[in-house]
Amino acid sequence: MKKGLLTCLVCFCLTPAFCSSIDSLLGVLDRSIEQRPATLQQKYRRIADLRSELARSGNRQDSFQLILRLTNEYRSFNYDTAYLEVQR
Repeated sequence: MKKGLLTCLVCFCLTPAFCSSIDSLLGVLDRSIEQRPATLQQKYRRIADLRSELARSGNRQDSFQLILRLTNEYRSFNYDTAYLEVQR
């Protein structure tokens, strides 16, 4: 009985601490969601720059390095598109 009561008391006391950390994480998530359009715009710009650089590249070594960089840009963004870039 005492162990059960002690467990309930500990859980009750720790709940506010967990709630504040969850609220903090939700705040970080909200800010990330708000910044998503700007982040996507930056990513699209980097991808477009790499694509145009790849189109101008005449050296196979440089092209390979650019494809690697392009693939890394797509990796966190969209795996399917990264795979298609490698297949070109």
